[in-house]
Amino acid sequence: MPRDPHNETDRYIETRLRATRLRSGMSQTALAEAVGLSFQQLQKYESGKNSISPRYLIQFADILELPVAYLFTESADDQLSGEQNLPGAPSRMDF
Repeated sequence: MPRDPHNETDRYIETRLRATRLRSGMSQTALAEAVGLSFQQLQKYESGKNSISPRYLIQFADILELPVAYLFTESADDQLSGEQNLPGAPSRMDF
């Protein structure tokens, strides 16, 4: 069976990035421009077409004012809001 180049961890991170960006009220264009990307590239990251490099993960977290680890793990607030139940999202134990 061919290896899936875009695994569950990537999908989880992309879902967290998009959800955080939306909660902050920031557009794809604004976030993309802040790190020197086109909004189309950010769309590809958020939709799962491309994996996000560590460099951009750090920049996104900095701009959205959250620790990089937030993109990898569920927080206590997420547990209360039910965000950890996103379809296809792995649990913290999956990491």
